[in-house]
Amino acid sequence: TIDAILETCTENFYQLVIIDSAACAIGGDINSAQEVIQFFSQIRRMNAAGITTLIISHVSKREKEGNEHSPIGSVYFENFPRVAWELRSEYDENQKKYRLGLFCRKTNVGHLSPIGLEMILSPEAFFFTKTDAETVRGKDTLATAILQVLEEKAMTTKQLAEELGAKPVTVRVTLSRLREQKKVERYGELWRLVREATPF
Repeated sequence: TIDAILETCTENFYQLVIIDSAACAIGGDINSAQEVIQFFSQIRRMNAAGITTLIISHVSKREKEGNEHSPIGSVYFENFPRVAWELRSEYDENQKKYRLGLFCRKTNVGHLSPIGLEMILSPEAFFFTKTDAETVRGKDTLATAILQVLEEKAMTTKQLAEELGAKPVTVRVTLSRLREQKKVERYGELWRLVREATPF
């Protein structure tokens, strides 16, 4: 029960609880708004006690084929967390290492940039180094998909969202990040790639 967890954390000065996974923790219908809301009300109790919670969830098989992923189950899995990250990974068989990309899909604490990591496993330890998150292909990040579409023609935010099956707000955030990286620029309502000037 939540009371037992709180007691254990208090007695041992634990400040982080990892829940793997949300569906197992609920132990009921993950599509039920009532059960998910009740689950997060218990999470809020831990947060109020100064305990940070990391909740691991999954996406549906159907959503794995798209560019934008949401947690499986009730929409409240996406609405209640203050910050939600999507983890994508790929394995480099030649170099025997994993590439990991963390992409912020929701935040109530301001803009959070993607995080890229390379991980090498050994019998003794895990070794991590930083890398560019956009190099993690997975099923292609939304940023990569946007750049591919804009390679063909300029588009508005709404057109990009419709073309990629993504939420307009997510597309806007991604476009803002790409503009900061000087990869895209805005021309009126249209977004287009930043191309190198051609010498005369």
